[in-house]
Amino acid sequence: MEMIKKNTSKEKNEMLNEILNSHSISTVSLKKIFGDVSDDFWFWIFTDGFMEHPLLPRLLPAMPDEEIQCNFTGASGKATLMEAFSAYKLFKQVARDHSIDLTCCDAVLDFGCGWGRVTRFFLKEVEANCLYGIDCYKEMITLCEQSNMRCHFETIDPMPPTGFPNNMFDFVYCFSVFSHLSEEAHKKWLFEFQRILKPGGLLIATTRPRSFINQCANLRKRKDIEAFELGGAASFQNTEQSLLDYDYGKFCHDSTGGGGVLDKSFYGETCIPQKYVDKHWTKHFSSVDFIYDEEHKSFNQNVIAAKK
Repeated sequence: MEMIKKNTSKEKNEMLNEILNSHSISTVSLKKIFGDVSDDFWFWIFTDGFMEHPLLPRLLPAMPDEEIQCNFTGASGKATLMEAFSAYKLFKQVARDHSIDLTCCDAVLDFGCGWGRVTRFFLKEVEANCLYGIDCYKEMITLCEQSNMRCHFETIDPMPPTGFPNNMFDFVYCFSVFSHLSEEAHKKWLFEFQRILKPGGLLIATTRPRSFINQCANLRKRKDIEAFELGGAASFQNTEQSLLDYDYGKFCHDSTGGGGVLDKSFYGETCIPQKYVDKHWTKHFSSVDFIYDEEHKSFNQNVIAAKK
């Protein structure tokens, strides 16, 4: 049943108890338990509900230490989950717009899954054994495997190929990954995604908007830059030329590296304009959409959706 918004904490816990009492939580999947709840209620379950209800830590994926959360996302707790939840809701909507029914998907891939902050939300629509996450950070894959998510996780090399067979996935999404890849890595992964997607399968990737170039310039004026902002502050030093390149349709990338395995050879800060996408992505996919909010009120990255 669809849950009502803005219920009190007590009412939400009562609704949660009703749901849990109607299932054998030791054997039933999260999709079967929570598949009919509203998105707002689903987010409460992962945040306030997780802290309040004694059974939820047994059912839901655990969070890594706050330091790890902050190092990878610049935030922790409810704030970092809210960003991931916004991506999850947007990806679901884009998938629906392209006639992808997530509840019927046999295989969904989170490329660059990190510690699984987005992956976990898809457990409402997709069975755990149909969810896959890959990342070049072995430490992140270990956290995913230890988090009680029960999905398939695997460490990969920074460059393709993967070990997945041809035509495996119904849906592949990349949140804040193409916003960092070099053009060489970008093109190679596009070819790989085209290979592993099923015919009719959908790829969604996010990338930095044009306004990020100005944001980098503003970071350089500040004295209180956070560690996760250093890459941005070092990027697009010639603001005017970078904006011109973006408007001309060039792939805008500065190789800053990201520490550890995230080498400068493939990792930095990246802004990809629609003109570039229209020219290059259409070589691999039957249809390509470029989605952006000029004021970025609902989402702070551009979104590219491509169908095989």
